[in-house]
Amino acid sequence: MASNSAEQSEYESNSVTEPETVGSVYGGEYPGAVEEIYTPPQTAAPTRPTTTPRPRPTTTRPRPQTTTPTTTQKPMTAAITAQSLTQQIRRLPAVLYLDSRAEGSAELEKLLRDTYSLPLVAFYVDKISKPQLAQKYLHQLTAHKTLPYLFICGTFIGSEQHIQNYHKNGQIPQLVEYVCGEEHKKPKKTTKKTTNS
Repeated sequence: MASNSAEQSEYESNSVTEPETVGSVYGGEYPGAVEEIYTPPQTAAPTRPTTTPRPRPTTTRPRPQTTTPTTTQKPMTAAITAQSLTQQIRRLPAVLYLDSRAEGSAELEKLLRDTYSLPLVAFYVDKISKPQLAQKYLHQLTAHKTLPYLFICGTFIGSEQHIQNYHKNGQIPQLVEYVCGEEHKKPKKTTKKTTNS
């Protein structure tokens, strides 16, 4: 039993005489054996600084007016001259000069645009600043007195009667092909290759 008491006394010598506190570290007889454990102070996780959106400049846009599409009506604001009309006719693939007040003008425009898919630009002569002057120049260019005037690929096709006749006879596609094809078939310079014998 003596051995039992020796074990017990050894046990008692290692026992803690003071109660441990929560979170303490006991080093026994050697207090220097205990390392201090550094725990940083608890702080909240850094958050991103909240950015306030920049105020957008307020601009007032003019409200669109309900008018006919711009491809249907082009205002002629520049000075009207025979030369300016000639340039329009040459530059645009299909141009129709007409009077918006005339009966059948809208139907004629729709016929050419929808039925034949012409890239048509319609100019309503009565809506410009000097309609009589524009009609005078168109009359000089074509020798026809009345609106509408149709030009395709720079060539005068005719007035309303001509267009209706071409439509009735189914000739508008061939007419467009002939007039526009002729423009692209301008004679090109060809060089002959010569071979030395």
